[in-house]
Amino acid sequence: MNRRLLVVLSVVIVVCGATTASAQLPRVGLYSNANASNCSLTDVAPGYFQVFVVAQNIPDVVGIEFQVVAGPGFTATLVGELCPLPPFPSVIGDAFSGLVLALGNCYNPPIHVYTLTFQGFGTSDACANLALASHPDRLDGHIRAVDCSFNAVLIQQSSTDMFLLNPDGSCNSCGFPVPVEHTTWGAVKALYN
Repeated sequence: MNRRLLVVLSVVIVVCGATTASAQLPRVGLYSNANASNCSLTDVAPGYFQVFVVAQNIPDVVGIEFQVVAGPGFTATLVGELCPLPPFPSVIGDAFSGLVLALGNCYNPPIHVYTLTFQGFGTSDACANLALASHPDRLDGHIRAVDCSFNAVLIQQSSTDMFLLNPDGSCNSCGFPVPVEHTTWGAVKALYN
């Protein structure tokens, strides 16, 4: 009996531990604010806006490399890039052709690592997006970070991890699920009658 209880408890601990660990996966995202609470903006009139690159769940991050990719319908123009961290970060490349950041110190996330400034024209399509991708020199599809022990941290972005301009309810950002409406099977069948 005690052995069975021990096995059950071990399984529960492993399952609960795996669930907790999966909720804290390393992530790098694009946000409309430096505290990473919003992943969308509207581009309905000419003006400047900023997009912030924020690293999360990467303990003691000292470096990161990625590329920003604009999706269809994104018409804003990049006018400035900046790494806001002191004292002297090294920046190699640019956001759209591939960027390598050596931050100069070890930081504990969440940490705002880069700022992109755009000129919007009020012409971006609904659900136009920006996404982060692996640096073009990397063929494995991962964004890479480096911790203070110089260990590589591979970050797999989700296809729903994106920054949106002009979200209209048919698209989602920040990797959040698209809202759904509960219904019955009969109501679905009635749509096709």
